Amino acid sequence: YTAYLSPNDTFGTVKEVALSLAVDDNALLGDFTLSPHMRMAIELGGQADGGMGEGVYLEFGVEPGLSLEGTPVSLSFPLTVGMSLSNYYEGVPGNDDVFGYVDLGLVRSVPLPILESYCCAWELSGGVHLLSLGDALTSFNDGDGFQAVGIFGFNIGY
Repeated sequence: YTAYLSPNDTFGTVKEVALSLAVDDNALLGDFTLSPHMRMAIELGGQADGGMGEGVYLEFGVEPGLSLEGTPVSLSFPLTVGMSLSNYYEGVPGNDDVFGYVDLGLVRSVPLPILESYCCAWELSGGVHLLSLGDALTSFNDGDGFQAVGIFGFNIGY
């Protein structure tokens, strides 16, 4: 369950429930992984896109990755496609765009072994994602159908 809030009141609170399925194929493929995933989300209330009714979202993706031999560094190349099954990307009320976006990224991750003694596996990651937006999302992005997004983070795995 997720509730999306708009800090500057651009849209009202959107509530949705989602189901995700991901496959960890690390044990099968070794140093090279595909890590496929799928996600379906159903809006329960609210509309960020100003559409006529609650929508249904579907996402497919893979994240091919590899560990660089002789180093603890890993690289991944996430590819995700987000689409509307029903009323999720409504740029204009009544106009339901099926294609939402495609996201292609490059992410580098490095484990932080010094922190493992505290509880778990820690990792530092950073990268870039390039997004190509569908018509509805382009209209929400001031007419820009392309977006580059830099990421940086700490991951903790228990």
